[in-house]
Amino acid sequence: MEGSGYPRSTSSVRYLTGIAKFRRESVRIMKEKFTALILSYNEAPNIGRTLEQLRWARDIVIVDSLSDDETIAIANSFPQVRVFP
Repeated sequence: MEGSGYPRSTSSVRYLTGIAKFRRESVRIMKEKFTALILSYNEAPNIGRTLEQLRWARDIVIVDSLSDDETIAIANSFPQVRVFP
C-alpha cells in the first residue's frame, strides 16, 4: 500500500487494476438492471428535480396516488418514466 512503507509488486498492481475493472463493470450492469420506484402524491414542486437526479436510470416507475397537480405531466416529460395512476 502506498504510504505504508510496503512497495507494490507488479502482480499486486495488476490485481488491483483487475478489481477496479470488475467493479466498474459490475456498476454498469447494475445500472442497466436497476429500476427506480417512486411513490407520489402532488409532488410537482419536487418530481422534476428528483427525476433529473435519476437520469442515469434506465427505467423509472412512478406510482401516483391520484395527484391533482402537474406531477404526472412533469413525470411524462422524461422518456424513461412509466407512470401508474
